[in-house]
Amino acid sequence: MKRSAIWTLLACLITGSLVSPAAPTRAAPKQATATYAQAKAIAEKNGFAATPMNHAKDKILCGGDDLCMRRPEVFFCSGVGSNFCDFAYYRKSDHIWVVIETFGDDANLAHEVRRASKLDLERIKEHRAAGGR
Repeated sequence: MKRSAIWTLLACLITGSLVSPAAPTRAAPKQATATYAQAKAIAEKNGFAATPMNHAKDKILCGGDDLCMRRPEVFFCSGVGSNFCDFAYYRKSDHIWVVIETFGDDANLAHEVRRASKLDLERIKEHRAAGGR
């Protein structure tokens, strides 16, 4: 039953290129099918909570931008091109991490929701413990 909830979350977002089982492509999607706010609402409805990072010392990810203040759950942004950003969500009941990936100015367009990869988990751990790099 626990796995079905994550698949329900993913299934809710499967329209166009929003969710893919493969590794995400870094080319900008032609169009987004949901906003970050919509993806966040679906994640929260399925028991996932945004997990704030410790950005106090993070001058690389958060320097000169208020994204970290507005969305403290951000743990990665490409900073170039389509500016992909990753946001961490955790469900305590079954210890599952998911990532909402966005693109575009101000990270407002949801591109993908995926279960956190090993690399995602390493980045999340780094940002929660030490405030970034």
